[in-house]
Amino acid sequence: MMFTEYAFWDRFNACAKAGFRNVELQFHGDFSGVDVAAVLKGSGCTLVLFNANVVIDSVAGFGFALEPEKQFLFQKSIEDAAAFAGMVGCKKIHVLSGEYEGVIDKKTYEVWVHNMKWAAQFFRPHEIMLMIEPLNGVDRPHYVLKTLRQAYKLLRDIDEENVGLQLDLYHAAKGGDWDAVFVSSILPYIQHIQIAGVPARNEPDRGSPDTLSKLEWLFSVGYNSYIGCEYMPYQNTIGGLGWAVPYGLKAKT
Repeated sequence: MMFTEYAFWDRFNACAKAGFRNVELQFHGDFSGVDVAAVLKGSGCTLVLFNANVVIDSVAGFGFALEPEKQFLFQKSIEDAAAFAGMVGCKKIHVLSGEYEGVIDKKTYEVWVHNMKWAAQFFRPHEIMLMIEPLNGVDRPHYVLKTLRQAYKLLRDIDEENVGLQLDLYHAAKGGDWDAVFVSSILPYIQHIQIAGVPARNEPDRGSPDTLSKLEWLFSVGYNSYIGCEYMPYQNTIGGLGWAVPYGLKAKT
């Protein structure tokens, strides 16, 4: 979403020049892991998270974990993601689950848990953490994983140590899913946080003032890992980074 003013291969150096040391990649797509590793090394950045592909063999989706007939596609997406992660040195992969209308039935839920458990077990020898993330039902009404409580149950049912929760403050706020008491209780499961302003998904200091307040609160209760900037700059990326200066962002001169 950020640095889209630049060609893909120029974004890594642009990130580094702006002061970032770590980056996310939405999807690895058909990019060569060797080429991405080279540009990461040249920029001095580390890739800390990406999404496993949801377009496999020309079949598009929003994840393949729910459908038994697409198990081959699901497993291929996991295998491809692990191979790419190994080449670029990334240790966290977000695996999207899929879309489902209505209340999920028991059989489909069992397929979902089985596939995610298989993926986590496949990732373990590669020292990769599988990430799951609730997406708000306003923007993604058919995405199956919508709430933090649902995600917590899924984590417990998968029951693998290398599965973590990706908390996006934008999605939690947009979907009315923020509950500080509950978030505090599941803090050990939260392995990555993303931020954006609400409601327009621009910089986190635009719109509701709650986004940065929630971030400060998360720091105060013990969160100490990555903060991903998953937002669409209101005008341009560099011009909107003022909010990050108090958090230590310093552009290179």
